[in-house]
Amino acid sequence: MLPTTNPVLSDPAVRRTISLAVDRNALVSGSFLGAAQPVAGPIPPGHWADDHVAPPARDLGQAVRCSSRPAGATATATASSTVTAAC
Repeated sequence: MLPTTNPVLSDPAVRRTISLAVDRNALVSGSFLGAAQPVAGPIPPGHWADDHVAPPARDLGQAVRCSSRPAGATATATASSTVTAAC
């Protein structure tokens, strides 16, 4: 959880970029010695309020692309019709 009252972290694109850069598997295996599992949010798996959303996969390439976009930029299509995901 990131403090959204922070001027920088209030931008959803910044939070998404950070999320894409985090290696959750490394955190679990290193910090928790494998005794935990990566999650997408603050609600643990098995809890009645868990929505079973898989945590986003680490994608440093996308994180770099997101970090180089102006704040508030959205997805764009290229000439080859490939769509770059919004951050």
